[in-house]
Amino acid sequence: MTPHLSSTLGSVLVGSGAASILTGVVSTQTVYYFQSYPDDKPLIKLMVVVVWCLDFLHTIMIFTSDWWWLIGHFNDPGVSDLIPWSLGITVVLTAMVTVIVHGFFAYRIHRLSKGNWFVVAPIVVLALARLGFASTTCSKMMIYKSFSMFIHHAAWVFTMGLVASSILDIVVTSSLVWYLGHSRSGFEGLDQIVNTLCRYTVENGLFT
Repeated sequence: MTPHLSSTLGSVLVGSGAASILTGVVSTQTVYYFQSYPDDKPLIKLMVVVVWCLDFLHTIMIFTSDWWWLIGHFNDPGVSDLIPWSLGITVVLTAMVTVIVHGFFAYRIHRLSKGNWFVVAPIVVLALARLGFASTTCSKMMIYKSFSMFIHHAAWVFTMGLVASSILDIVVTSSLVWYLGHSRSGFEGLDQIVNTLCRYTVENGLFT
């Protein structure tokens, strides 16, 4: 295996290991959720299960891509430019998780803002646009089947998806902080909870 190929596929393997660790974290959080909130609405429980399933499937697709690169095309110098079908699927799965999570945030913001659709509507539109760009990215990856061709013809689609995702995170985080901040009651205990939620919201937005 050439040094260039070794470093490229080595990075892929390290990234896959990190993804599997994060899937383990999500699995732990899922179990913790069902143990801690057994009385939540069935729809919320279903949403948690769907997100976990999509995340687990995402990891499976990542390791399918690894197998395709590292085993199926072992020692093939041109493999680093090839796109396995499973890699495109990971883009769509990520967007599906994103649209579900942001849909839940939109619902919470709708409640906090007392039905202010001027705030909620852009979140819904951006989330659906993110899913649309991801679906287009997936189809283009399957059509061109190489990174060089994809970058030349359709890189803008992937970039627009990232832009939509970034704007979406900013809008969601700003809206939650704004409405949580204005929900302070004047009682120290409750205000401390609100401050904690605001910090969590900002940290979550920065992480994503």
